[in-house]
Amino acid sequence: MKSIQKRWLVFIRRLRTHVMRIHVREDPEQVIQSIIKRRLRTVLFLLILAILAFVYCYLQPAKPSALTGNQLRRGTSDEEITLTVQGEDELGTIQKDIVFQVDSKKLTAEEKLVLTEKVGEYLQQKIKGKNESLNRVSYNLNFVQIIPDTDIELEWIIDDMYLSESGELIKEAIPKEGIETDVEVTATWKNWKEVYHFPVFLKRPQYSRDELFEKEVTDAVQKRLGEEDKKEVVTLPRQINGKAISYKTEDNGKSFSLLYIVLAMLLLVPLFWYRQEKREEEKREEQLLFDHPRVVNQFMLLLGAGLTVRKVVERLTLEYERTREKGGEKRYVYEEMCVMLREMRDGISEAIALEHFGKRCRLLPYLRFTSVLTQNMKKGAEGILLILEKESMEALEQRKQRILQLGEKAGTKLLFPMMVMLGLVMAIIMVPAFMTM
Repeated sequence: MKSIQKRWLVFIRRLRTHVMRIHVREDPEQVIQSIIKRRLRTVLFLLILAILAFVYCYLQPAKPSALTGNQLRRGTSDEEITLTVQGEDELGTIQKDIVFQVDSKKLTAEEKLVLTEKVGEYLQQKIKGKNESLNRVSYNLNFVQIIPDTDIELEWIIDDMYLSESGELIKEAIPKEGIETDVEVTATWKNWKEVYHFPVFLKRPQYSRDELFEKEVTDAVQKRLGEEDKKEVVTLPRQINGKAISYKTEDNGKSFSLLYIVLAMLLLVPLFWYRQEKREEEKREEQLLFDHPRVVNQFMLLLGAGLTVRKVVERLTLEYERTREKGGEKRYVYEEMCVMLREMRDGISEAIALEHFGKRCRLLPYLRFTSVLTQNMKKGAEGILLILEKESMEALEQRKQRILQLGEKAGTKLLFPMMVMLGLVMAIIMVPAFMTM
């Protein structure tokens, strides 16, 4: 509890400092209350949004599972389904995640007139399956039937003595020393036809207990899928070679992505507020530095005309108030002058009010400027106009340097859009040129 109170006090102290810098002439307590209320409303809105997101995600119907008991529902397209298969034999329980290629329901003659069969394959990348190379094949080959986003038709030609049509190795037929064979695939699309040859060296696989279980289950399930290819719901076997079999799939569950996004926004809001405060203070400092030469020149001219420091401040603040009434921009240096004039009218001496003005501005040029004025007021130093003129020249030079720095920053920010535009122009020029080749 003490730690929370301490952090709250630190937060309020930092917020009060920020408010006194940005909202110069307003009551800090009222501004702080307004900011806290506004932020609490934002947090409350996000919390309500998070609750609504949770309710929405919770009420969203989960994606129906393809498996119900031992009833496997085919999808609208060919797909691979991972089933966690568990079997019981005399040695105990075996559980294995097995990937099955479940084709969509076979089409009737009428459906074939409406739908076009789409077949494809991944040749170089997928034919190896689990094998590292075709020079030593001891696992099933992957005879894919679909190339994504195309209508390419594939026809696999293999030596059916050693390989099945699905790419499975016929273990008993492969010699112990291995044997070379050839896999041929004919790819056809529109008026295009190409024949690929893949020399393959087959090695007789040695099945482990898990691999043998996977093979038995795969053979039985794929056989059942082939036997019931006209049915939408396929009944998977409960027993395979004397083993009791059960099936399950991963729980699709519900998607809570929207809730996670809202919670992330809720966590990032304090960082956004902190960055906003930093940007406001940086903007304030830039504006103060930009206005410094102008303020020095105004003081130099009005003091040279015979006005006192107080009269100069009164005249500058009066002009600023008139400008603000006409819709002029808020300038922090004149806001601080208004506070300084109010202090003078409340009985604080001009020298102390000037010192307070320099400390509130928190910038070296203003501290130096107020120091010159207070020394003149306390000691009656001569040549103040020459000192202010020199200060004005230095301020103008600093302002030029500042403008150059801002220009360099702007040029850096424009570099990326310029590169994007250059890329677009090059694409507009080069794409038609390549298309006509």
